[in-house]
Amino acid sequence: MFHFTDCYKGSLKTKKPIEFHWNLSQFFESHENYPFLCEFLKVTDSQKIKPFVDFDLKFDDLISVPDPAQIILLYNWVSSKFADLFSHPVHIIRAYREPAQIKHNNKNIWKISLRLWVVGHSTTRAQLKKFLHLYLPLSDLPDFAKNFNFGKHLFDVSVYSSDRKMNFVGKFKDSSD
Repeated sequence: MFHFTDCYKGSLKTKKPIEFHWNLSQFFESHENYPFLCEFLKVTDSQKIKPFVDFDLKFDDLISVPDPAQIILLYNWVSSKFADLFSHPVHIIRAYREPAQIKHNNKNIWKISLRLWVVGHSTTRAQLKKFLHLYLPLSDLPDFAKNFNFGKHLFDVSVYSSDRKMNFVGKFKDSSD
């Protein structure tokens, strides 16, 4: 049984999101009716999960967003940094979002996003969060990205701190969800 929620909190603040407890066939029959559908992941720090990371970059305006070829180069570089954290070769799958304008701290900004998963391995949320705090060298960063603000960490470690609503490919989620 999988747990899903309709993530529209940002647009309908007075209405509680609908929750669904579907098996896979129910999901395939119904998901197209819910454009804001997310999977709700509620795991403890000790439960096993697939290793995954989120990588986001925010820009003040569209002119500052890298062009599509640069974004692919950056995503490939980020994927290689994630793979380098493992002591053995790993198979990584990824999903990304085209540059999109979002509301962040009451300001319209542009954002690019990449999510990576390691196939065939498992870890815990606590181990993954600790693992991703390791220093990742940025010396081989593509030249066009040397002035980007990566914040404290290359990867968004906040995704390991609380229960998460994970966005599906082709679905949408408000930044407040």
